[in-house]
Amino acid sequence: MSLKDMIFEKTPIPVLAKGLDAYTRRQRTIAHNVANIETPGYQRKYVKFEDELKQILDTRNQALKVTSENHLPFTRQQLEKLEGEIVVDDVTGPLNGVNNVSLDREMADLATNNMQYQAVTKLMKTYFDSLKNAIRGGGAA
Repeated sequence: MSLKDMIFEKTPIPVLAKGLDAYTRRQRTIAHNVANIETPGYQRKYVKFEDELKQILDTRNQALKVTSENHLPFTRQQLEKLEGEIVVDDVTGPLNGVNNVSLDREMADLATNNMQYQAVTKLMKTYFDSLKNAIRGGGAA
């Protein structure tokens, strides 16, 4: 096991990194929806991530016996597979007269996604700041 693995594997960093990846994917998907707002027959898409993450985390309570607080509540393989699935919205009929994309909904989803991305970014910064302080011996950053 490398030093990098020892430092980062038992931390929130892998989960936070997956969150950033999913929110980036969601940003692109929303942008794609907006770009196709006037394309006849286009079907809105969205990214499912939080439900997949919750399902992985719930696995801890169902199948795994945790014998140490340092154990991750899921396997590394489960986390590596987690990407955020792009799903076609099954809403039928044109919402905007052309397809099922609503500009108001996309803008609201974009704002929500932006806040989620910023929150995860702040969590990562806080973690790295505390790691930096620990390396420096607890002095001011």
